[in-house]
Amino acid sequence: MDLWKFTNGSPMPPSTVMSLATEILLKRGDAGGVSAQWYRLFSQRHLKREKVGIAPPSRAPSNFSRRLTGEEEESLLKAIHEWEAASGTIIPTPTIRSLVTEMLIAKGDPKPLGTHWFSFFLARHTDYKEARYARLRNEKHARPPRGSNPQRKLPRKLTIEEEEALAKTIEAWETERDSPMTMAAIAGAAGKILLARESRIQAAVDALRNNQVPDRRRAAELFGLSYSTVYRYAAQEKGGRPPRVIHPEDEAFLVQALRDSLAAGDSLPSIPDIKRRVEDMGRARGLEPLVSSKWCLDLLGKYPDLKEARRVQWLQQSGVPENHHRTSRALSPEEEDSLVKAIDEWDTTRKSMMPSAAIRNLVNDMLVAKGDYTPVGNAWHPKLKQRREAEKSQVRAPKKPKPTPTTRLSAEDLTRIVKAIDHWETTRGSRMPTTAIIDFASQLAAANGRKIPFSTKWYYSFMKRRPDLRQRRATRQLEWKARDEEQQKREEEEQKKEEEEQKKEEEEQKKEEEEQKKEEEEQKKEEEEQKKEEEEQKVEARPAA
Repeated sequence: MDLWKFTNGSPMPPSTVMSLATEILLKRGDAGGVSAQWYRLFSQRHLKREKVGIAPPSRAPSNFSRRLTGEEEESLLKAIHEWEAASGTIIPTPTIRSLVTEMLIAKGDPKPLGTHWFSFFLARHTDYKEARYARLRNEKHARPPRGSNPQRKLPRKLTIEEEEALAKTIEAWETERDSPMTMAAIAGAAGKILLARESRIQAAVDALRNNQVPDRRRAAELFGLSYSTVYRYAAQEKGGRPPRVIHPEDEAFLVQALRDSLAAGDSLPSIPDIKRRVEDMGRARGLEPLVSSKWCLDLLGKYPDLKEARRVQWLQQSGVPENHHRTSRALSPEEEDSLVKAIDEWDTTRKSMMPSAAIRNLVNDMLVAKGDYTPVGNAWHPKLKQRREAEKSQVRAPKKPKPTPTTRLSAEDLTRIVKAIDHWETTRGSRMPTTAIIDFASQLAAANGRKIPFSTKWYYSFMKRRPDLRQRRATRQLEWKARDEEQQKREEEEQKKEEEEQKKEEEEQKKEEEEQKKEEEEQKKEEEEQKKEEEEQKVEARPAA
């Protein structure tokens, strides 16, 4: 850390310290990492700093803290606008930070960016800040639910090859700069890899559209993509959902073949066998369908006879009897009472609540002893709780209705409070404090003979029920703010005038002092001349004597 401070001229950032500590732990075989709390304790023990962590940013950053000049920031804004216009989305903050880091490195400034640099950048460029936040709000409201956006083409995860390429770039960065790569730079490199993959996907789709590649599998091999990715994006290019996995004629032929095998006394084929048959039918038609096990189960579920045959076959394989159906109540009331006693014994002996899984296992054992082999579901335990509570509520005495609370203040008192707030704020030109409003309400209640304590919770509910009053107070506050700003401007102008007058007076004083100096010099010259004349007169008078 001392070497870092000597070479860079600034203390090592907390993120760099934590990354170095993580590397030391990995060398020891500990993959847990360190936290921010560890860094605070470490800095308190070993680092002599006034404040632990990063100091909060000031409201108005000075020009001396800017890492980029005005021209460089303008070029950065142009690059951001071009990126957003090309991609149609907002550029992420890590990407901006990586671009700025590259610009600083090109300038010869290897120091990492500060935590609050981007907020200062937005404060300097308010137009882009407002446009960015407005677009973020619009995208947030217009965003479809998760999993229902087929237009999303940018993958969120990297493949194994892409992660290896990213690891190589990180190693090259760290060996070149002798410092760990920042998170912003890593995110920027990953974003570039994802954008490169998106361009390869688009090139593969264009090649398929222009018949430059015979099939999807060849396109996936040429452009270094997986077959499923090319298949999905090519289907979206054609119009949204992927095509049918199987042709209707092939589906009818497959269903008839399954029914014939059942009629012949054979069992249904397994799911992998059905999947293999569907893939062979697709290849016979020149297609390469993506068949999953779920699709095969859904296919059997569309036909009741095949679904029932599969259910009976499963029952025979599992050993469960055919008549396994039961009524909605699995246990009788006596059995439920014994179950409740067992649960109470568990809770009292172990001093903890019996888990739901243990209750279900106990119920399943009781059902198997009765000859019922169907296990209970996850929702059975809450149903038992509801039944027991319903039975107890029938035994209990009915609850007495609670008395309705009386209102604290009458409508007249509330209107008086509203008028008092308006009068205070219009006459004094300032916002009426919350404590003053609460004190006035308590005085009104005491005048009516009620000693009721009022709190800030009452104040917030009172204001929430009166949107007109809140609107009036907000408009007044804006007017006061504008008035204060004008008054500040006037005071600043007056101060400037006073400073100018003071400067003029100082200049006049300087001129007077210069004139006085000139007069004094002239007086000295006259005195010297007089002395010379007197000496000459004395000299002339000596020979005459």
